[in-house]
Amino acid sequence: MRRVVIAVVLGGLVGLALTWLFVTERAVDGPPAAAAAPLQADPRVGEALVLPRVEDRDRPGLWISVRDTGRVVAGARVEVWRQLHDEAKGGVRWIPVGQELSDEQGAARFPAPVGRYALRATRSGRTALAEVDVVIADEPTVAEVTLGPGRPLTGRVVDKDTTAPIPGALVTAAASSPGGLDKPWRFPQETHVTAQADGLGRFRVELPEGVEVSLQAQAPGYARTDSFPGDDSTDVTLQLVRAVRVEGVVVDTTGNPLAGATVDSEPPESPPTATGADGRFSITLRPGAATLHATSTGGLQGLRRVQAAAGEHLRDVRLVVGASGDLLGRVVDAAGDGVSGVEVRVLAEPDFVPLATLQTDARGAFTAVKLPAARVALFARSGNGARARLVGLELPVQEPVQLTLAASAAIDGRVVNEAGQPLPNALVALEWSRGLGEPTVRVRTDADGRFRAEDLLPGVVTTYASLGDARSEDVEVYLPASQTASAQLTLIRRGRLKGIVRADKPGRFWIFPDEAGGTPKFRDAFTTDDQGRFDELMLPGRYWVSVTSPSYALARRDAGVEVEIRAGETTELVLTAPTGESDEVPDSVMHPELGTGVSFDTGPGGIAVSFLMSGCPAQKAGLQVGDLLLSIDGAPVTQTLDAFERLKRPRGEVALLTVRRGGQDLNLSVK
Repeated sequence: MRRVVIAVVLGGLVGLALTWLFVTERAVDGPPAAAAAPLQADPRVGEALVLPRVEDRDRPGLWISVRDTGRVVAGARVEVWRQLHDEAKGGVRWIPVGQELSDEQGAARFPAPVGRYALRATRSGRTALAEVDVVIADEPTVAEVTLGPGRPLTGRVVDKDTTAPIPGALVTAAASSPGGLDKPWRFPQETHVTAQADGLGRFRVELPEGVEVSLQAQAPGYARTDSFPGDDSTDVTLQLVRAVRVEGVVVDTTGNPLAGATVDSEPPESPPTATGADGRFSITLRPGAATLHATSTGGLQGLRRVQAAAGEHLRDVRLVVGASGDLLGRVVDAAGDGVSGVEVRVLAEPDFVPLATLQTDARGAFTAVKLPAARVALFARSGNGARARLVGLELPVQEPVQLTLAASAAIDGRVVNEAGQPLPNALVALEWSRGLGEPTVRVRTDADGRFRAEDLLPGVVTTYASLGDARSEDVEVYLPASQTASAQLTLIRRGRLKGIVRADKPGRFWIFPDEAGGTPKFRDAFTTDDQGRFDELMLPGRYWVSVTSPSYALARRDAGVEVEIRAGETTELVLTAPTGESDEVPDSVMHPELGTGVSFDTGPGGIAVSFLMSGCPAQKAGLQVGDLLLSIDGAPVTQTLDAFERLKRPRGEVALLTVRRGGQDLNLSVK
């Protein structure tokens, strides 16, 4: 049975940043081996993947199929990098895995343990980029990339204050995470594209089709700037502000200048520099507050907090390096027993400058030597779930410190069909709140439909299972420390929603299938391909389906069409993209709750503001990215989920936030 519904979707929409704030990465359903999220196009559009040969299908690894206009491409250069998280400071880094040429079937294979990977394929001037999740270590993971000619992006680099062009500015374009602007990450540096502005500040770069792009511009005398143009952008203006120039000298505790000392800053702006024979240095900083960090050739360290306005020149800044003494400590579990092999990081507050990274010995003990006098945070992690942190520790300290690892959690359960029969090889996903920055954990069921995941971060997780065209409802489960939670997931056969978005010109659009009459579920939103086509598997039920144009974000609840999805059936839908833009977006629509527009993340210093939308209630109240959230209405805040929940209140009500910024505690009224 096929049903066709045609609707024109119009209504007030808001900025694209709000979309990214609520939409999380969607787990890949489909064949057991596939877990790829190609940036080039929707993976369901086009021909089938080139699967491993029959004799190789039991061999684990990452199998990459390279195509161009539907044909396999032999001899393409395929490069792969693995993503690693920096838990203490946030962000990611990439480790090269290797490079291969695609064979006569257009395939290249790489060994790949569980994790996230970036890949690039190139051939005859055509390029493709993709991100791939390997979720099962002992099975092959197959991903397809399609080579394309790229698209031009032009623009200008200007002085923010004078709007004068900046000749010779260097512009770097990088494929970025589609997971949100609150904590974006860039693809490996080797995949970045650079261009230099001409005498009028103009630049041009060629980008692979269909990727989310971040732009970074820099020029001598200016601070770097980052921009996130939309998919449909063809011309952008990048504004640079004057940098802060700092000149000074690095000396020891007796006042003698130190040659060859390394000086860097946090947040970083320019590469680390070395002092000359007279101990002097010159470094560039962003306007605002920063921490200067010096390390002598003998390993002694020094810190200096500075603050300056755009274009200011700080002279004769004195950085004193020396050791306040050694920091002794021990990492123990809940029973008080020492834990060996735990990584411990020592970071100077408030900018979390790395001072030392070490591992505990067989007794769980660690020693950090030659630390400067400073207020520091300690961050320890064992495995995926057991963690500990200590903040506000003033050095030097006379007594050893102790870090007690919060015990990890576990979950087990079963996946069944609607008749209660167990389902083997179903893919179970566990997702934490975005604010925690915790990667999704995925496991498969055994022959009896049972699954188990251990060494997990305690807290509330959303779990669901999928197998082929069937998927379970989302189930929230609380994972207590030192205990095993249980869940049973029932797979329901899904229906298919497919169609096209009619617009003045083809492009990508967001589709929001919210439950009719219910609360919008932003995590279930999906995108069309470059021609506006979509084809999505959905759980049976009635939905309110709306569309956003590239210039808009979240559709109002009264802008859309109601459809019914039935198991095993296909519903076709034709949507018309909204036209016209308006800057007259009511503030109540843009920020319906106090917590809308702000995101938090857990770091070594506590709960920190990781994202702040311009014009949201928290930003208007004076909250800034990097602020440490201490309390809400006088009650301490220790978890990001707690912060999100306690800010879920209507506009007009007042929430009193106490935050720590630059060593000072501030009270802010958000309403």
